[in-house]
Amino acid sequence: PRSCSPSSPRNRPSTGSSDSTFRLWDASTGKERNVLSIPSEYLDPIHNASINAQAKFTSDGKLLITVTSGDGYVIEQPAFVWEVQSGRILQAFRHEGGSIWDIDITPDDNYAVTASYDNSSALWDIHSGKRIQTFHGHSTRVLKAIINKNGRLLATASGDGALLIWQTDTGRKIHEKQLNSGLVNLELSHNGRFIASGSGTDDKAVIEIWDLVEG
Repeated sequence: PRSCSPSSPRNRPSTGSSDSTFRLWDASTGKERNVLSIPSEYLDPIHNASINAQAKFTSDGKLLITVTSGDGYVIEQPAFVWEVQSGRILQAFRHEGGSIWDIDITPDDNYAVTASYDNSSALWDIHSGKRIQTFHGHSTRVLKAIINKNGRLLATASGDGALLIWQTDTGRKIHEKQLNSGLVNLELSHNGRFIASGSGTDDKAVIEIWDLVEG
């Protein structure tokens, strides 16, 4: 398995694998509850590549949003919204120009944010599958997207170390900062005001704390 969802409901964690499946587990018994298999029409028929498996539950545990990034460049796999109880796919979020690399869910469970190798991020209605907003401004692939507690501000970071802060309702960029190259991760503070960024090279690692509102 390539990842385990840390934000999943406590009694039903998920794991994602390079075999193009996600599995739901009973945390108390270790028993497998369900297997979610990505339909073959979305898979790379030559390499069967499903790198970067990620999964996030909505807060009520009823829906699971998954990402596998294909080969990271050519194969454009969508993010899927699954109904946990039935294992059905309800929605597919697709960036036509590149693989999706990261996802986040708004606190009210109504919207999802995706970051893509097509140099953009997008805001989606989880229940209808409609794309609400597209955020253009990065010059290279977007690796992280994280939304703040009230859902009004979005932070995105790209492979060249650019950190952009957006208003989600207008799609307007309000801050632009430069991280060190070699982005590793972003993490939001509990109060939703600050973001920690991890970046660097083989011989130098840097952690920075950013104020979302003030930039």
